[in-house]
Amino acid sequence: MGEIFEIDFNNPFIPDDSYIRERSRCIKPYSDIWSVIHRGAMPELLDPDRDWEWFYRDYVRTYLERDIRRIINMMLGSKGSQLTSGNINGNIGILGGKQ
Repeated sequence: MGEIFEIDFNNPFIPDDSYIRERSRCIKPYSDIWSVIHRGAMPELLDPDRDWEWFYRDYVRTYLERDIRRIINMMLGSKGSQLTSGNINGNIGILGGKQ
């Protein structure tokens, strides 16, 4: 958020009086913080003309296509051996599967 609102404050967060004093000098009023949070802060979304719904649709599609492709390739490579959810989860990197 600091980059979006051009806040030049990069000190590590140490919750003491000194930090709070320095940080309070950099506070800027946010005009519409909820729309910024809702839209997201991916660098490509900083362009106000970019349609965020299309961006996230494509983003999710990319990961789904990758994961489905991995599942299909894993199933094709099983060559008739028994498939269990643990085997599938472990082979595609889902937590809880056999590694």
